[in-house]
Amino acid sequence: MTLITANPAGASALWDGNADKGLGVFAAVLCENGASSRIKNWGDSHGNFFEFHKIAGSDRCEGHSMAGAEGQLGNNKTLWFGWSSMTKTGDASTVFQ
Repeated sequence: MTLITANPAGASALWDGNADKGLGVFAAVLCENGASSRIKNWGDSHGNFFEFHKIAGSDRCEGHSMAGAEGQLGNNKTLWFGWSSMTKTGDASTVFQ
């Protein structure tokens, strides 16, 4: 009989995208043709959130890449991302490309 033991996996945050930290949590904010981004507050216990307002005729308005996490992502890693999102359209491309 062979007993195999393993050390518990270590976990640490590579990036914190909390809206309380402002738009600087993104490496870039890409909004064009009158689209806009800002921090807003729900006015309840949910706190601050990112608002990306993409208008008709604009190709994008997005937070792009994770500031400070460049070079930390790669092969053979297990990552966990958690977020909440909302859109006022039925078009999923407003959230994911």
